[in-house]
Amino acid sequence: MTRAATLALLLLAATAPADVIHRKVGPPIQGYILSRSDGKVRVRSGGSIIQLRESDIVRIDAAEDAGAGLAELEAQLRGGDPVRAVEAATLRLRGGGDAEELSRLFLRNSFRLMERATALAGNDAIAYRLALRDLAAEDPLPDELRLFIAQVLFQSGDIEHAAAQVRRIAPGWFEGRPIDRDWARRVLLDEVRRLAQSARFGEAIELASGLDEIVDAGAFRARPLALLAQAADARDSGRADEAMRLLTGELADAVPEVARNRAALLLASLRTTADRDGTHADARAVAALARDRFPTDAEEAELDLFAREVRWYLDRNDVEGAWYTVNAVELGRRTPELAELAVRVEYLRREAETDRGNPLALFELALWCAANGLLEEAEPLFLESTKNETMRELAVAQLVLVRDAQDTARLEHALERYDAGDLREAGRLAALILAREGRRSAVAREAERLAKLSEDGLETEEKRRPYLAEVEYQQAERAYYLAEFSGALEHLRTILRNYEDTPAAERAKELLPAVRQQIELAYLEGRLRDLPRLDFAVSGEAIGSASRLREEIDALLAPFADAASRRALSRGNP
Repeated sequence: MTRAATLALLLLAATAPADVIHRKVGPPIQGYILSRSDGKVRVRSGGSIIQLRESDIVRIDAAEDAGAGLAELEAQLRGGDPVRAVEAATLRLRGGGDAEELSRLFLRNSFRLMERATALAGNDAIAYRLALRDLAAEDPLPDELRLFIAQVLFQSGDIEHAAAQVRRIAPGWFEGRPIDRDWARRVLLDEVRRLAQSARFGEAIELASGLDEIVDAGAFRARPLALLAQAADARDSGRADEAMRLLTGELADAVPEVARNRAALLLASLRTTADRDGTHADARAVAALARDRFPTDAEEAELDLFAREVRWYLDRNDVEGAWYTVNAVELGRRTPELAELAVRVEYLRREAETDRGNPLALFELALWCAANGLLEEAEPLFLESTKNETMRELAVAQLVLVRDAQDTARLEHALERYDAGDLREAGRLAALILAREGRRSAVAREAERLAKLSEDGLETEEKRRPYLAEVEYQQAERAYYLAEFSGALEHLRTILRNYEDTPAAERAKELLPAVRQQIELAYLEGRLRDLPRLDFAVSGEAIGSASRLREEIDALLAPFADAASRRALSRGNP
């Protein structure tokens, strides 16, 4: 702006008519009345905004000319103080100025005003927003001007009042204005989100419900956004039943997949809480609310909660509580997990009632265990029964059957482990089958074959170990020469833990001190903030831990470092 233009604007501001407020106490104030409401008067005087109580005012001498002329006002809008320009426009409207003419004036200078909105900061930005809100409070105001004011407020971050101005625009005005309609829709959607995040769910839902009418948005719906926020607030506040009702109500119609996903998250949260507090029954009551909308998810959650409650009782040695819980589920509804738990609970009840001194009672309990798949429990009971001469023959016959079944189950498990590449476990299980004396069944023969395959596989792996160790060493050496000392240390750690008996391990032990020295140096110089773990052993001697390394470094620095330097070093800032 030129010096002459600046002087002209200053003269304009100095000579512009102003209101004079006479107070009961203090000198009169000259300025512009911005608003009068709730017994308070807001006045702009100079560069400040003053708020007075009407009870402290004796009288107000209104300015003879309400606002500057249009030419002067446009000069202010284009290059002067935007706050004064907007306030002058407000005064002109209050003095009976033409609103349409004023609207055209603002729209001609819309780019400059929008540019000012983004450039102002601090108190100036606040004053600009307040002045625009005062102008928008005037009625009637052309919809074009009201939309522009909303755009400036939105640009300056005042979403609440921008949305308020959009809502005051006549719904029909957006017809044939798709760009304005889309922008207004965005503002209102942001306002719905803001209200929901502020836990003002009633207002958010009300605005979202009427959004289509306000901006003629057709199929657009913002109400689910507010309902989802309300459901999240209910969940986080411990009102899980309210959250589930929201998710399975209107939300399930509007956004079924989203509602189902949120309901699943709610049920997962309830499971965790129930396991901690034992509130499984309350959690099932919430899950039951989802039966109509999400029957599969609700049924799965309820049965899982029953199983968790049974385990919760068993962990506390409350067999009766577990028994009543598991029997609350009909046989036809039970999952495999619940069926297994039911057998386990029944076994614990029967075992507690069985007289250990009665061979017949032990034999009956063993038969029940074998019939219900509890082979590990049945075997010692049949062995105990063989001590009784009367029961011995029957017990031995049943013992053979149980061991056959055990071996079959172990063989199946061993085959699974072999297929998964766990050769050691497969060999161990096969060895358990072969350890039974005098057994030459088909299962034993298959176990023998599997044991041989596992042994051959382990031998092959053993032959590969030196090569695998060599690969690790090459990677460690490469990392060392690239100054990636932490990576080199990890490779050396792998060699010394998993391949200690290979030739590469000896070379790894030789490289380790050099890597350690570089790590110490990097740590000392501040290039390495944290020490990697050095707590693995080589040849029976533990490599120094992080604390030991720290002590060594401090000892080296002690002769030439004062106490302050050592404290800085202990924080990793040499």
